[in-house]
Amino acid sequence: MYVFGIDMPIMELMFIFLMLFFVALLIILLEIRKLRKLILTEQSDIYRFEEDIENMKPKDIKKHAISLTDFIRAALGKGTTKKEIYYILKKKGWPKKMIDEEFKKIK
Repeated sequence: MYVFGIDMPIMELMFIFLMLFFVALLIILLEIRKLRKLILTEQSDIYRFEEDIENMKPKDIKKHAISLTDFIRAALGKGTTKKEIYYILKKKGWPKKMIDEEFKKIK
């Protein structure tokens, strides 16, 4: 009997297709398993990276606070008004609370 132009019994042809299907399925499952391991590794790296960032934040805020104080003092020394300094800092994205705290330190 001819199936798809091949002179072969249909059961043998179905067996070959079934074997090819299972081999392909096995390869796909192995690749999925590798990807899961890779994803877990990446997630742990991201988690450690986020922890490192959280640990660095207080130091960076203190560092920026010092430079903010220096900036305000230098600007006041050059004759810039507090309103102008406040406007510039807000425009650059500094939080209102932090700006107010720095102005209180300078007084």
